[in-house]
Amino acid sequence: MEKTFDELIEMAEQQILGYCECANGSSLTDLVCSMGLTKEEWDEMRNRDDLTYMTEDQKEEVDSCFEEDEEEEIDDGYPEYDGERCDAIRKEER
Repeated sequence: MEKTFDELIEMAEQQILGYCECANGSSLTDLVCSMGLTKEEWDEMRNRDDLTYMTEDQKEEVDSCFEEDEEEEIDDGYPEYDGERCDAIRKEER
């Protein structure tokens, strides 16, 4: 299915935004947490053959966003996205 002009513009805007966020110091985990990506969505993306632009280390970094500390449930003020907690930022602050 061909993308519409508006869809192409939106995709370009998202790519430019990601680039600017990175240039301003945001990490990959910062971006993943801010976009509200769920573990189910990430699993779907991770299993695609066309994810060749990411290194294995980068994929593992995104994986770490979805690791839950089941023994320790802390109300840290960070939002939960569709039941998936992104602990990456909290881990960095420890």
